[in-house]
Amino acid sequence: MGQLNKVEARKRRKKGTRSKLRGGSGRPRLTVFRSLRHVYAQVVDDGAGKVLVVASTLDKEVRDTLAERRAEAAQKAAAAKPEESGDGPEQAAAGAAEAAPEPEKKKDKKKGKEKKKKKKKAAAKAVAENAPRRKRLRYRPGTSAGKLLDAVVVGEFIARRCQEAGIEKVVFDRNGFRYHGRVAALADAARGVGLKF
Repeated sequence: MGQLNKVEARKRRKKGTRSKLRGGSGRPRLTVFRSLRHVYAQVVDDGAGKVLVVASTLDKEVRDTLAERRAEAAQKAAAAKPEESGDGPEQAAAGAAEAAPEPEKKKDKKKGKEKKKKKKKAAAKAVAENAPRRKRLRYRPGTSAGKLLDAVVVGEFIARRCQEAGIEKVVFDRNGFRYHGRVAALADAARGVGLKF
């Protein structure tokens, strides 16, 4: 038997989790799908076989909100960036003279390179030993984190639309994806608005 490709492996994981997860009328199922460009979320009542609430990056409202948030993040980044100092030509020449590298000896180059390699290896080993088992991407408000921001906005929209429809609690179905990155960001954003799962 050959090895599964990415899509087949995800579908197999999805099948396993779906056999255990079931969304009823009291607590429907929130399912997430992420493609390369978009994020989709929908709340499904498996008992009735109906889709109750939908949100994705293809919705006009979501796209408008994303454009606003990205513009705000760009303005904040521009305001936080320090303005270039207006130094005179004399100060610029002095700064260039200070920044000029000193000539190195040929013998010292080899020793220096070997020392740098050893230091890098030791630092990488220390980081690997002290790193947590699994790092999860986190969205920090005020930053334009690209696809992660898309997932956050979709999560907020799906949670608001659930509240409008009278849905307070859901069962989260990650659809065979790892609970990481955009999937985790969407779930955290939905929880932040008040959806319980």
